Amino acid sequence: MSAKRASIQGFTQGVLDGFRPILQRVTDEILDKVEPLGRMDVVRDLAQPLPATAIANMFGIPDADRGLFQKWSEDAARFFGDTTLDAEEDAKSANEATCNLERYFLTIIDERRMRPSNDLVSIFVAGQQDEKLSAEEVTAQCILVLAAGHVTTIDQLGNAVHALLMHPDQLNQLRENPALIMCAVEECLRYDGSVPFVCRVAAEDLKIRDKHIQRCQTVFLGIASANRDPEIFDEPDRFDITRAPGKHIAFGFGPHGCLGAGLARRELEIGLVSLIRRMPGLKLDDQSPSVRRCESVMFRGFRRLPVVFSRAQTDKIA
Repeated sequence: MSAKRASIQGFTQGVLDGFRPILQRVTDEILDKVEPLGRMDVVRDLAQPLPATAIANMFGIPDADRGLFQKWSEDAARFFGDTTLDAEEDAKSANEATCNLERYFLTIIDERRMRPSNDLVSIFVAGQQDEKLSAEEVTAQCILVLAAGHVTTIDQLGNAVHALLMHPDQLNQLRENPALIMCAVEECLRYDGSVPFVCRVAAEDLKIRDKHIQRCQTVFLGIASANRDPEIFDEPDRFDITRAPGKHIAFGFGPHGCLGAGLARRELEIGLVSLIRRMPGLKLDDQSPSVRRCESVMFRGFRRLPVVFSRAQTDKIA
């Protein structure tokens, strides 16, 4: 059993559905803080704390450690984005953060081997014990889940909210027909994905259509372009939450598919539903413009996404 195969056991539908109450509770706690204010920055107030806090809960990280845990995860994830800023400094920060996370998880893994719980680390450990994989390999899986799923979920949630607010007819459809939420999530992933490019190194010489690629060449694959392919999608530049889902490759494909796709979908679903339900009249803040992040080649998202809303006791999405 490979380390990746063993970690997939922690991401079955049943396991992920079991974590839904955690995701909902974390989302509600975050929105409780901003709901009375009538305004928020979707990135700062929701998208940033949600994935790190949710994963910390899923890993069983004590409350006292979550500040450091979130900082390390952000520093580690930043370097994955192929930064256009100070690459050397980002690399140093990412290396230090990864070492800190490794030491931290090694301690947690030892504790879970002796005292298993129902958290994600315990599931990883239990799924790998028979093959006697090392604690370092289990740690690598934990860091992968944490870092790779952190920045991408932040960006994707912001992108999704922005797409809905820029298309009020689609937002109204979702309000009137909550059953469209999963189709809406898939369309947000297709229309404005958080990972527009992935970088790969060719393992051998190959030809794709009329392009010759030599072994060891670096190749940038345009996921965003593929998700707007007119041969696959009718009117690909149109945002349509009723579009039949399933053809986009926002999470990759086949054996290279994203390990955390199921978790990300649930975070998007719960985040969007909760935001729309609790913040009726949600719209972009005309007095405070949105700001796209531009320092990363690999990640696409917002630095700031200010919104305003009214407060109501009930709304149609439940």
